[in-house]
Amino acid sequence: YGWVECVGCADRSAFDLTQHTNATGVKLTAEKKLPQPVTKDITEIVPNKAAIGKVFKKEAKDVTEMLAKLSLEQIEKVEKDLAEGETNLEFNGKNVTIGKDMISVKKYQ
Repeated sequence: YGWVECVGCADRSAFDLTQHTNATGVKLTAEKKLPQPVTKDITEIVPNKAAIGKVFKKEAKDVTEMLAKLSLEQIEKVEKDLAEGETNLEFNGKNVTIGKDMISVKKYQ
């Protein structure tokens, strides 16, 4: 019926370099001193696209893009408003009501 081909992919890692170092005594590693890491606090809105789509239909994509462009101050205001149930934002010259089920605010570093 044919043949079965078996492939063995070994994790050689730095095998060649270590063998060369062992044979010649020359260290073949690269080292670079790195500066202190920088940690940043990130706050973003995570949209629930299904819930937004049900409410806004054709405008759902535009609403999602508008939410992605909010500043940190606006996101903090939205988060505070959502604790009470919903928030109102201006979108294309009209007020848009966003409920708790439509978005969540995510904070991480």
